[in-house]
Amino acid sequence: MVPKKKDSKKTTLFSLRSKIGRSSGEVFDWLIQSSRYKRLIPPWEKVEFLSFEGDPRAVGFQVILKIKIGSFSRRMIIQRKELIEKESFTDVQVQGPFKHWEHIHRIHSTSDGECEIEDEIQFAAPFPFLHSRIEKREKRKIEWQHERLNNDLQVQSRYEASRLRILVSGSKGLVGYDLCSFLQSAGHQVVSLTRNKGNRGQDTIFWNPKSGEIGKEDFEDFDAVIHLAGKNIGSGFWTKKFKEEIFLSRCRDTWLLSQVLLRLFRPPKTIICASAVGIYGNRGDEELTEESPPGTGFLANLCQKWEESTTSIENRGTRGVHTRFGLILSSKGGMLAKIFPLFRLGFGAIIGSGKQWMSWISLDDVVYGLYHTLMTKEIEGPVNFTAPEAVTNASFSKKLSAAMHKPLFFRIGEKPLHFFLGEMADEMFLASARARPEKLETFGYQFFYPTLDQALSCTLFEL
Repeated sequence: MVPKKKDSKKTTLFSLRSKIGRSSGEVFDWLIQSSRYKRLIPPWEKVEFLSFEGDPRAVGFQVILKIKIGSFSRRMIIQRKELIEKESFTDVQVQGPFKHWEHIHRIHSTSDGECEIEDEIQFAAPFPFLHSRIEKREKRKIEWQHERLNNDLQVQSRYEASRLRILVSGSKGLVGYDLCSFLQSAGHQVVSLTRNKGNRGQDTIFWNPKSGEIGKEDFEDFDAVIHLAGKNIGSGFWTKKFKEEIFLSRCRDTWLLSQVLLRLFRPPKTIICASAVGIYGNRGDEELTEESPPGTGFLANLCQKWEESTTSIENRGTRGVHTRFGLILSSKGGMLAKIFPLFRLGFGAIIGSGKQWMSWISLDDVVYGLYHTLMTKEIEGPVNFTAPEAVTNASFSKKLSAAMHKPLFFRIGEKPLHFFLGEMADEMFLASARARPEKLETFGYQFFYPTLDQALSCTLFEL
């Protein structure tokens, strides 16, 4: 990081330069596209993109977004001020929370055919006392963005593929949002499957599996379908009604989607459906691969039925993949986002004995692993989406507390968990599943964040 100056008007200027293992032309083309904005928002930033206006390769292009600052939201409009093809472009704030904000992107070719990128930011905070805090966040953001850019281009360059047309359900969810922006930045056409009639458009298909309102012709001519939608199993108490809703949203809807695809003239070549390591049940210290038999319990039975729901379309010749997700780590959603405030305040805790194994995976490795699975035709059937190193609950809690620079004093016993959560406590918090990503590694996937420390450093601002 190279600080440039701080003038008397409290305008701060700094820059960061990093080596990227791709050509300057390739990096410029990736950076200039509108889809890259969504890829370059760190997980700790609360940003909603409202619209893109104009040609991103032209001066005057605008990005309109909403930034959440504490309990308040502020609209920000960023406009392209200058552009030199293949060399640099400048974005400025024309409306927003800063008194002044300007971001210059420069791409420098190197003698080895690769390049270095340089980001220079000049800003003036709305209030002088916020300058140091904002400068720290902006620097951390640029460092993170350089890492994300390098990783994305590295993954996208591994596969020789023509532009694919891909249907994605759950596109607004934790995984779906990042996956769609990644696929778009790689040049693929992404169409979202939605239940919201108001979202109908060129890149969306409406369906209502509950009422049977489905336009079969809308599903023609997709190369692949990635089905991620389903009711969040941790969003309510496991009453009989709630478990039925979970079952219907995952098993019935997946079966119905499979039936629609089965009846197409041109069905997709690949269908990738979400599943979970919950299929293995409570297995103690046993190492679990895709060949391990299912366990028992509500989640294990649910996942078995879920995976069986695509049998009909797979029997027609479509390649079927069932991604058995472990705990997905991201500070912007999922379990980590829920417990993050507690650990940040020093109220983190070990659950039960702390000896139960937690199979986890970074959100980035989920996205890159899904792309690897999509592009690797030999991968089919169940696939464990977990990092190579599972950890015990005690180890997880200690590492997260250390990452937050907080002590770990507390332990929540099994009896209080059973009292408040019942069956949910056993299956979601006390069950032990030590899953290993044997199939991903066998077919050449290389994890970007194989250890818990690396995964936390990618998603937490504090690091």
